[in-house]
Amino acid sequence: MSDVNPHYLDHVVKLSETSDIEASEDIVSGTGMKLLAKGAKIDARARERLLEFRLSKPLENMMRVVGGTDPAVFHPLAETLLARHALLRGICASVPGFDPIAILKALQLSDNVQSLLSVYAGQGTGKLEHAVGVAVITPALGGSLAANPADTTSLVIAALTHDVGELYIDPAYLASGVKLSSQQWKHVATHPIVGSHVLAAMPGAGPRIASVVLAHHERLDGFGYPQGTLGTSLSMAGQMVAVAEMLMGLMESGRHASQRAAVAMRLVPGEFHRRFVDRVMQGARADTAAAEAGSVDHDSGGLATRVSGMAATNAHVRRKHLEVEEQMARY
Repeated sequence: MSDVNPHYLDHVVKLSETSDIEASEDIVSGTGMKLLAKGAKIDARARERLLEFRLSKPLENMMRVVGGTDPAVFHPLAETLLARHALLRGICASVPGFDPIAILKALQLSDNVQSLLSVYAGQGTGKLEHAVGVAVITPALGGSLAANPADTTSLVIAALTHDVGELYIDPAYLASGVKLSSQQWKHVATHPIVGSHVLAAMPGAGPRIASVVLAHHERLDGFGYPQGTLGTSLSMAGQMVAVAEMLMGLMESGRHASQRAAVAMRLVPGEFHRRFVDRVMQGARADTAAAEAGSVDHDSGGLATRVSGMAATNAHVRRKHLEVEEQMARY
């Protein structure tokens, strides 16, 4: 049986204001009571009824967003991102024959995964763009590791869905600029676990994709979260998504992404597999060379200040990690 997460359901209800959301099958409680018939609308009127009962299986597997996020929108978004970010182009160009647009054009998603992404994209501008950016970078980092089409598809789906666990977290904790207590941070830090749990039971995803999503904030040195997975216990696929998300965050945060990526990848030795560090450095060098050829000012004078800031941030994150571990040990 499955409880309905109120935060997730609130996102569904909000999306229902602009999109039709319906039961893809009869929604039944754990005791066999029919709550909604197949085809019934899922909106604000259904909210309390769905929260009142435990369901026979996850709500995410029994609903459909009509005309939701179609995979056909992914490759135009990817083209926009490639045109905008030289570092992204450099990383993709570092893999002979790699064509992210072709990969995204060939991608097929189950109705359940498609609907989950629709709810995720409905949180606000930039969410789907971020997911697509991570989905472009991830297989590029893998190179020959992702040569098998089935492996590539799994990687791309994991990359697209890596942050769906945020749908189940109190939105107040995710708001920009909010200062969190250790207990609140512990709540936020569970989002890879929650996302993994949802995807493990979802048609079109499954345990393999779920395990990658679980690892997308882990680090080889054990200072990631939520599990502090160390060394060889961390899968290569999980590392790819972790690096890809970090890089996408740098590109979204402003100028000089290549320089900042080069610094970030070397700031804490042992955080990432050397293979991925080399791939990123290769892409960053290509961007820097192109910029120098075009006489673009990279503001090298301010780099030391940014490095110091990144080091301070890294130290802060590590302290927070230890605080969270202490908090978790009490439960």
